Amino acid sequence: MPCTYYSTEDFLHMARAELNKATALLCEAVQLLRNGETMVGASPELTKWAADHDKRDREREERQRLDNERNAKNQADTRERMRLIAEMTPEQRRILGL
Repeated sequence: MPCTYYSTEDFLHMARAELNKATALLCEAVQLLRNGETMVGASPELTKWAADHDKRDREREERQRLDNERNAKNQADTRERMRLIAEMTPEQRRILGL
Protein backbone atom coordinates (compact mmCIF):
# COMPACT_ATOMS: atom_id res chain seq x y z
CA MET A 1 0.00 0.00 0.00
CA PRO A 2 1.46 3.41 -0.95
CA CYS A 3 2.24 5.88 1.78
CA THR A 4 0.64 8.68 -0.21
CA TYR A 5 -2.82 8.76 -1.75
CA TYR A 6 -3.11 10.34 -5.19
CA SER A 7 -6.53 11.06 -6.59
CA THR A 8 -7.32 11.09 -10.29
CA GLU A 9 -7.20 14.89 -10.15
CA ASP A 10 -3.71 14.72 -8.58
CA PHE A 11 -2.48 12.48 -11.40
CA LEU A 12 -4.04 14.78 -14.01
CA HIS A 13 -2.40 17.79 -12.38
CA MET A 14 1.00 16.07 -12.33
CA ALA A 15 0.63 14.92 -15.95
CA ARG A 16 -0.37 18.43 -17.03
CA ALA A 17 2.65 19.89 -15.23
CA GLU A 18 4.95 17.41 -16.99
CA LEU A 19 3.41 18.20 -20.37
CA ASN A 20 3.80 21.93 -19.75
CA LYS A 21 7.44 21.40 -18.82
CA ALA A 22 8.09 19.28 -21.94
CA THR A 23 6.35 21.84 -24.15
CA ALA A 24 8.45 24.65 -22.67
CA LEU A 25 11.62 22.67 -23.34
CA LEU A 26 10.54 21.97 -26.93
CA CYS A 27 9.80 25.67 -27.42
CA GLU A 28 13.24 26.54 -26.14
CA ALA A 29 14.84 23.95 -28.44
CA VAL A 30 12.99 25.29 -31.48
CA GLN A 31 14.01 28.86 -30.60
CA LEU A 32 17.64 27.77 -30.36
CA LEU A 33 17.35 25.99 -33.70
CA ARG A 34 15.77 29.02 -35.33
CA ASN A 35 18.29 31.44 -33.91
CA GLY A 36 21.06 29.25 -35.28
CA GLU A 37 19.17 28.89 -38.55
CA THR A 38 19.53 25.12 -38.30
CA MET A 39 15.82 24.38 -38.81
CA VAL A 40 16.80 23.56 -42.39
CA GLY A 41 17.84 20.05 -41.35
CA ALA A 42 15.00 19.55 -38.88
CA SER A 43 12.69 16.60 -39.38
CA PRO A 44 9.29 17.20 -40.97
CA GLU A 45 7.69 16.25 -37.65
CA LEU A 46 9.66 18.91 -35.74
CA THR A 47 8.99 21.50 -38.43
CA LYS A 48 5.26 20.71 -38.33
CA TRP A 49 5.21 20.74 -34.53
CA ALA A 50 6.95 24.13 -34.49
CA ALA A 51 4.51 25.57 -37.04
CA ASP A 52 1.48 24.18 -35.17
CA HIS A 53 2.84 25.47 -31.87
CA ASP A 54 3.44 28.93 -33.35
CA LYS A 55 -0.12 28.94 -34.67
CA ARG A 56 -1.51 28.00 -31.24
CA ASP A 57 0.63 30.70 -29.64
CA ARG A 58 -0.72 33.32 -32.05
CA GLU A 59 -4.30 32.15 -31.40
CA ARG A 60 -3.72 32.26 -27.62
CA GLU A 61 -2.20 35.75 -27.87
CA GLU A 62 -5.20 36.91 -29.91
CA ARG A 63 -7.63 35.45 -27.35
CA GLN A 64 -5.72 37.20 -24.57
CA ARG A 65 -5.77 40.48 -26.50
CA LEU A 66 -9.52 40.21 -27.03
CA ASP A 67 -10.05 39.30 -23.36
CA ASN A 68 -7.99 42.31 -22.29
CA GLU A 69 -10.00 44.60 -24.60
CA ARG A 70 -13.27 43.15 -23.29
CA ASN A 71 -12.14 43.58 -19.68
CA ALA A 72 -11.05 47.16 -20.31
CA LYS A 73 -14.40 47.94 -21.92
CA ASN A 74 -16.29 46.35 -19.03
CA GLN A 75 -14.25 48.38 -16.54
CA ALA A 76 -14.89 51.57 -18.50
CA ASP A 77 -18.62 50.76 -18.64
CA THR A 78 -18.67 50.15 -14.89
CA ARG A 79 -16.89 53.44 -14.20
CA GLU A 80 -19.37 55.27 -16.44
CA ARG A 81 -22.35 53.65 -14.69
CA MET A 82 -20.91 54.58 -11.29
CA ARG A 83 -20.36 58.15 -12.46
CA LEU A 84 -23.93 58.41 -13.74
CA ILE A 85 -25.33 56.93 -10.53
CA ALA A 86 -23.29 59.40 -8.49
CA GLU A 87 -24.86 62.25 -10.46
CA MET A 88 -28.42 61.05 -9.74
CA THR A 89 -30.59 62.62 -7.14
CA PRO A 90 -31.73 60.48 -4.21
CA GLU A 91 -35.23 60.45 -5.75
CA GLN A 92 -33.89 59.11 -9.08
CA ARG A 93 -31.94 56.40 -7.25
CA ARG A 94 -35.03 55.44 -5.24
CA ILE A 95 -37.16 55.17 -8.39
CA LEU A 96 -34.54 52.93 -10.05
CA GLY A 97 -34.08 50.87 -6.89
CA LEU A 98 -30.42 51.83 -6.49
